[in-house]
Amino acid sequence: MQLRYLYSSLLAAFLCFAASAQEQLGLRVHAFAGINGALLNPAAPATSPFAWDVNLVEGAFFFANNYAFIRDSRILDLVRARESAEFFSAPDFPDDAELPENGFLVDFFSDGRKQFANMLSSFTGPSFFFRIGEAHTIGLVTRARFMATGNGISDNLSYFIYEDRPFFEEFVVEPFRMGFMGWSEYGLNYTYAAETEAGKLSIGATLRYLQGYEGAYLRSREAFDLTKLPGRTLSGTPFDFGLGYSRGLLEAESYELQRNGRGFAADLGFTYTIGEEEGAYDWKIGVSLLDLGGIRFNGAQHRIQTPDIRSVTAADYDDIRSASEFENKLRVFSAQTLSDSSASFQGNAFTMSLPTAFSLQLDRAFSEKFAVNATYVQGVPVGAAGVQRGAMLALTPHFGNRWFGAAIPVSLYNWQQLRLGLSVRLAFLTIGSDQIGSIFSRRDLSGTDFYFALKVNPFKIRSSEKEHKKGYSRGGAKRMKAGNAKVKCYDW
Repeated sequence: MQLRYLYSSLLAAFLCFAASAQEQLGLRVHAFAGINGALLNPAAPATSPFAWDVNLVEGAFFFANNYAFIRDSRILDLVRARESAEFFSAPDFPDDAELPENGFLVDFFSDGRKQFANMLSSFTGPSFFFRIGEAHTIGLVTRARFMATGNGISDNLSYFIYEDRPFFEEFVVEPFRMGFMGWSEYGLNYTYAAETEAGKLSIGATLRYLQGYEGAYLRSREAFDLTKLPGRTLSGTPFDFGLGYSRGLLEAESYELQRNGRGFAADLGFTYTIGEEEGAYDWKIGVSLLDLGGIRFNGAQHRIQTPDIRSVTAADYDDIRSASEFENKLRVFSAQTLSDSSASFQGNAFTMSLPTAFSLQLDRAFSEKFAVNATYVQGVPVGAAGVQRGAMLALTPHFGNRWFGAAIPVSLYNWQQLRLGLSVRLAFLTIGSDQIGSIFSRRDLSGTDFYFALKVNPFKIRSSEKEHKKGYSRGGAKRMKAGNAKVKCYDW
């Protein structure tokens, strides 16, 4: 029962204090994205109409899960009640009772799917790119990020399935991964563009130096069987757990943010545009590999690999009152499962991978001001520990000009949750959400996101870009560079 209340409290906390778009489509996929587009595809600056672009600040916040939800609620309600909100477990709340004014009911999914919970937030600081001639751009990206993810968690651990399961009945727990990381990064972006017979090919890369602050992970490497026993006891067949945590997490009373690790990462990508004419294009195709790298943290690494069946009683861990007591209880767990309180310890450092992902982008322009983008992002687990992106498939109509734009992304997250978003760009300011209903519409609330960006760039699109694109015959096999030759190109 106490585990249920813990989950309820964590969900409520995440929904109150975190919200974010996984990819912030309204900032990434349109023609005027500038340096912000490089966070989805590092080759994006090469196709920008600007000679330079400066991001002053970008904020993005996201949470999604399929374990629990808040009934009939929205983010505006949680924000208004943040000082006095009360959360109640829906299965235990009497049907004839009335909720307090600022009360919220936390309920649980029972769809039989594997569980996930992903939270991420990022703040992109001063970042820019500038063009060198027609073929090259160079840029800088600064960003701070936090992610907490859990994926592949057995549906046998979902609330209703677990609570209704009888004693002494075995059930399977499949391998799963959980982790969280907080880090900052400083990246150098470079792109190169070359003309081809049918269009323009651009390649790009962002190389980043990472500073890790805190990190922790828990991974079950193999499937195992659990049995629920009376007295809040679990018995399990041989299992193989790996876990690690940075030392700062155990210093709650005198905590100070400090660097506990470092690492390197890279983003790689290319774009190909087809049929450019008068500042527009017919098609744009992009492929990118994001967040390939990791951070080596100072801390503790443990592995618990049991040789036979072991039993653990929850009552032995009820007296944990602070993070500093965690290591004492870990020694208790090691003694219960390995018959030695220090046998689980593996070393004083561990490595966590970033949320590596593969992405494919396809843009179809119907006019100079209107296009439709399709984006696919698939998280790729790398290494023994790390945080993991969810899968996303999105279709985003976007329209606008230099001073105004809007996008309406429709996305399917983790192949389970369909979302409708909206973003609006007015000159240098963009505000949006890829799940706009979670903010304004009352419904079962299991996630939300919000993002914004403030930037500056030239008032006018660079003249060389206009000249370069004049006279291009849309759909033709060859393009005539009339702007450069100063010869009129006839329309056929």
